[in-house]
Amino acid sequence: MVSFKKKKNTFEYLSSTYPQVQMLQQQVGVLAENQVNTDDRYTRVKQDNSALQARIDIEMFYCRVLFEMVTKIVGNFGKFAV
Repeated sequence: MVSFKKKKNTFEYLSSTYPQVQMLQQQVGVLAENQVNTDDRYTRVKQDNSALQARIDIEMFYCRVLFEMVTKIVGNFGKFAV
């Protein structure tokens, strides 16, 4: 049989820890929400980086093509030099 004093101590302990448990639950909720926001931001930045890298690749291709064209034109002028 559990004594009245032990029950009272248990109740007091639980009563004193309940606000701490509530605060911890709230903090965990905030952390979970922040993690979701961080994951969303990371996904968006990763997609933006992929799109920018594709644009850079296209511009680099255009630069190489333009360089080849200019090289051919300059080379052809060299043939006609006196």
